[in-house]
Amino acid sequence: MSQLKHKLDRKEYILQYQERKIYNYEKYMQRKSLTDPEALKLLLKYNENEEKLDVLHPNLTLSNVVDDNLNLRTELKSAVAEINRL
Repeated sequence: MSQLKHKLDRKEYILQYQERKIYNYEKYMQRKSLTDPEALKLLLKYNENEEKLDVLHPNLTLSNVVDDNLNLRTELKSAVAEINRL
């Protein structure tokens, strides 16, 4: 049980770290795209599916990851209780 919690916490940390890196890269690309047309093309290419380019409010935020982690912990407790019951 504690090993699963540790793995879950580690995954949450890694997700938060990666999200921060991506956020910083996107912010840099936005600044760079103001002066460099090549950077603008790349930025638009990788954000073509989004309605508007807005990295200040990404779909996956740290709070979403934390909420997901809390939900997973609750599910884990329920699953363990169910296993122990059986």
